[in-house]
Amino acid sequence: MAQSKAVVFVGEKGTGKSSLAAKLLGEAVKEEMTETTALEFKYGIKQREDKTVKLNIYEIGGGRVLANLLQSVFVGNKLEDTIIAICIDLSKPGNSMDNLNFWIAQVRAISMGVVNELGAADKENLRWVRDRLRTKFGEHEDKKQLKAMPIQVVIVGTKYDVFANTYESQQKKKLIDALRFIAHTTGSDLLFSSVRESQPSKVFLNHMTNLLFDVDAKTCETNPNNPIQICCGNDRLAKINEPDGAGRSKASLEELYQLSIEALFQKTADPVQAKAKLLEKMSEFKDEKVDRMLREKQEY
Repeated sequence: MAQSKAVVFVGEKGTGKSSLAAKLLGEAVKEEMTETTALEFKYGIKQREDKTVKLNIYEIGGGRVLANLLQSVFVGNKLEDTIIAICIDLSKPGNSMDNLNFWIAQVRAISMGVVNELGAADKENLRWVRDRLRTKFGEHEDKKQLKAMPIQVVIVGTKYDVFANTYESQQKKKLIDALRFIAHTTGSDLLFSSVRESQPSKVFLNHMTNLLFDVDAKTCETNPNNPIQICCGNDRLAKINEPDGAGRSKASLEELYQLSIEALFQKTADPVQAKAKLLEKMSEFKDEKVDRMLREKQEY
């Protein structure tokens, strides 16, 4: 009997989520993909040798404004059979850490809510969470320093072709160290992809196919001149360069990595993020006039 798996693509607008979803389903990737405005669903079949997986793909459009739609994906899908793909646009490296930290927080909060509900119903429902973390990090030297997610997460750096051809090796290495730190400490996989070039496209397809068929791969490609591919549990903090200010600042390493990357690369304005922050700020007030403005903004 075929097993059902779900892959959920999240991230900011324009990060290439639709292209990756099409690539995973074996569909043609168009030069101009139709913009996803809310929650889109597709399905297909993946086969490897004598095994078959029914693949359900969800894509959350709209960026941060619609981030809460992630909750609806867990209705009808088992947490252990769900993979969250957080897409980060490598052609805009200055925005990468802010975007990644936001989506990591969203995925953690929502998945932990589901885990708590399952545990309240029956603690045996959480056996797979314990087994997964024990398998990946039971004997790992960094296990006491990690805050692993309760769900399988893949951080996908998209538009690798632009990143590879635009920046110097030392610049790329700085961003890669920051992404490796976040991926490793959250128990996530990390890979770089591009739908325009053969090698990074194959990296994405092979990596995702291994996850869909429960292949426990041990890949750890960290060379800044190659597409990065690191399977969860195969990196080490001792191999990741710390950000400027580490050990001298009260800020967390996550904050220092973000500051370091935003100082190295230009951060570009994102109107969707600006709107999301404005709506969040306005929702703190209970004035009738502000409430009316909030409704108008949401309808815009």
